[in-house]
Amino acid sequence: MLWDWTGEVMTSRAQQYRQLARDFHFMARSLPPGENRSTLLKMAEECERLADQCERLADQQERVTAGD
Repeated sequence: MLWDWTGEVMTSRAQQYRQLARDFHFMARSLPPGENRSTLLKMAEECERLADQCERLADQQERVTAGD
């Protein structure tokens, strides 16, 4: 179980990835332009992609389950 900065429990994997993306963006803002900042921004993009993928898979699972 993960907690966000407000102390709320994040229930879905997508929420966890989105929080990681926000954290990576926050860290990147504190760095000067360069390789380290670029790496954090790429990690944030990947977390957003994974969150989107999780949401799509959850939606598909819901449709399959609803069709049973």
